[in-house]
Amino acid sequence: MSTVHSWDDPRIFHKEAVTLKHGFAVELHAPAPFRYREVDGVRVYGLKHYRRRLFRCLNWLRLAVRAWRSKAKVYHFHDPELIPLGVLLKLLKRRKVVYDVHEHNYMTIRTREWIPKPLRGLAAGLVERLEQACAGIFSGVITADGELAKKFSGARLVTVVRNFPLISFGQDYLDAGSCDGRSGKEPLVIYVGVMGKERGLETVLETMPLVREKIPGASCLLVGRVSPKGLSQEHRRKLKEFQEKGLIRIAGQVGYGDVMGFLARCRVGWTPFPPIPKHLYGIGTKLTEYMALALPVVASDYGEGAAVVRTENCGILVSPLDPGDHARAVVELLTRRDLAGELGNNGRQAFLARYNWESQAAGLLVFYRKLLEDEEPKRLLGLIKEDLTRAMSPVTGKSFWVKAGRFIQKPGIWAVLGYRLGHFLYLRRFLPARLLLMLYRILVLLPLKLLTGIEIYPETKIGSGFYIEHYGCIFIAPTAVIGRNCTIFQGVTVGVALGGRKAGVIGDNVIICAGAKIIGDIVVGDNVVIGANTVVTRDVEDNVIVAGVPAVVIGRRD
Repeated sequence: MSTVHSWDDPRIFHKEAVTLKHGFAVELHAPAPFRYREVDGVRVYGLKHYRRRLFRCLNWLRLAVRAWRSKAKVYHFHDPELIPLGVLLKLLKRRKVVYDVHEHNYMTIRTREWIPKPLRGLAAGLVERLEQACAGIFSGVITADGELAKKFSGARLVTVVRNFPLISFGQDYLDAGSCDGRSGKEPLVIYVGVMGKERGLETVLETMPLVREKIPGASCLLVGRVSPKGLSQEHRRKLKEFQEKGLIRIAGQVGYGDVMGFLARCRVGWTPFPPIPKHLYGIGTKLTEYMALALPVVASDYGEGAAVVRTENCGILVSPLDPGDHARAVVELLTRRDLAGELGNNGRQAFLARYNWESQAAGLLVFYRKLLEDEEPKRLLGLIKEDLTRAMSPVTGKSFWVKAGRFIQKPGIWAVLGYRLGHFLYLRRFLPARLLLMLYRILVLLPLKLLTGIEIYPETKIGSGFYIEHYGCIFIAPTAVIGRNCTIFQGVTVGVALGGRKAGVIGDNVIICAGAKIIGDIVVGDNVVIGANTVVTRDVEDNVIVAGVPAVVIGRRD
């Protein structure tokens, strides 16, 4: 769902919706010039597109009515302005709600020219607090970069799905041989995306005359909406003058499929971003699109995108606010075809290996599978039943008194039951449940910890069939994730590394023997046995037996 992005938004439709249709029935509700259309297996329901932002609230009401009538299992929304609707759907309909965060909204709002300057800080702060307050209510959060994921670390389920191009992006042009920095194309440098003051338009206007002094036919092609808001009168005059002279060419907003054609005509990709906070994090989509088309890049030496250019050696980094530095780099890539070809090829190979959508799609599907794991079979009573079935398996078929005796003699069973009830309350984010959880921690979990020596937090995620064989000196961190049918013995720690934020993820059917320590944000695979007094600080593959300090593989499990 979106009231801001068009129905054919590359991330929302071409990537996420089309990916999710493999395994799910997907509806997309977003602004569109039609009421209904099925495209590539996705049912698209249009909303009216309003030029004035004030009228977008009418689409909020339309979406609210549609969502309330829908029988969907998951509601996936993309705009901060829809957070209140997401909260209502979660609390009143009791369905899965996912918040997809495309950018650092706090930083973005502070640079919005349409918001009065005295109100930008206030609006940004309100949105940030709203996001943080509601993140725990939603079933899951998807972010476009790792720094955003840290911000939402308190959410139940968080994953990073970067906004990289499809691996097929530009392939037809590459096959035709038209995307090569050494080819005979005209000296065009391209920028793709919305362009304005906060994205470096002033730098573009100061740089291009310097480039044309060296290369008379050089031009800059801007593909996307160009906003003059915030520009001085002098820069507005230059923008108009340079368009008339052909120094700046504006293609305007084009469809996702048309972007490739414009990129194929050009010889250099440009990201002239100024050094402001909103450009510090995230790998810009335009950068990876340049890499996909084997274009060498001129990029401001600032933020995560600059780190990619440096690591992959796919372009030239320049001082963000120095037009002369930008001009020298552009001229060098337009005149040195061998260098341009080498850097462009480096970017293309890195794109194929690491920066394509297919590398992210798997994470999106895994996120949805985890999201839907908590359906009916995973309700409280079902989990308790599976836990007790494992714990009582040695006395199956015995008398009630034998079973009662085992229950009394196994304090680990008490701790697991206490955890299940606490986790149940933790997942209920409405106010009465939160108050009840506070009392439960004091009146139930604290006495259980003192009595059994087992410390498990309600925030911890543990699959069904969890069993603690012997009690005492057991600690499991709140950020740990444990799969199904895990068995733990006494003296076990599943904790966070010094200075770290998260504990590990432990797979299904894992046995953790007495005194073992699993430390840090690592992954322990399925069907693993961790030997007594073993210290695990690195990932462990599936179907192995590990032991020692540090842990090493000493055998395999069939």
